[in-house]
Amino acid sequence: MTFKKSEFNSDSLIVFERNQHYLPVATGSPSLITGPKVVHFDRVEWQNRTGAR
Repeated sequence: MTFKKSEFNSDSLIVFERNQHYLPVATGSPSLITGPKVVHFDRVEWQNRTGAR
């Protein structure tokens, strides 16, 4: 995932987009910590909602 600095707003939004150049390692088996990783999302947005309950 690539951090999108142009869309960053410290009060409300952090954005990551899929790295189009990433290729998982051909050897090994996927696990939680090691091995090739499979990206399931094209974009992730963290929205900070201060004061909301």
